[in-house]
Amino acid sequence: MKIIISFQNSVTLLALRMASFVMYCYIIKFIKMKTTTTEMLEKCVAACKKCADDCKHCADDCKDKSGMEACIKLCNDCSEVASQCAKDCEANSENKMQSIQACIKACEDCATECEKHDNPHCIKCAETCRACAEECQKVAA
Repeated sequence: MKIIISFQNSVTLLALRMASFVMYCYIIKFIKMKTTTTEMLEKCVAACKKCADDCKHCADDCKDKSGMEACIKLCNDCSEVASQCAKDCEANSENKMQSIQACIKACEDCATECEKHDNPHCIKCAETCRACAEECQKVAA
């Protein structure tokens, strides 16, 4: 009788240890996932801020050039959307995902237009917009 009780206690203890280990693994996984999400969001914010600055710079440099109206408009639009996206992400706004989706679209449209031009600031703007869209896409996924 004493052996059976001892065996049952050992099995119970083993089950508790296994359950504790499983919970530990889930907690570690959650912490890593949370850290990864935070890091992705921080990269997205940084990319949005850089994009907003480069788009504004590109629009300003294109102002005196003829035939650049579409570029100017898309750069200004993208700058505003990227700036708002950065603010929403930093504030963890409930509209964050909508801002991210809008930023992806604005960046893609701006990059497509800027890639049509061989101006150094347009090339830089297109690259920054593509990078921003990529970082936003990671968060949206």
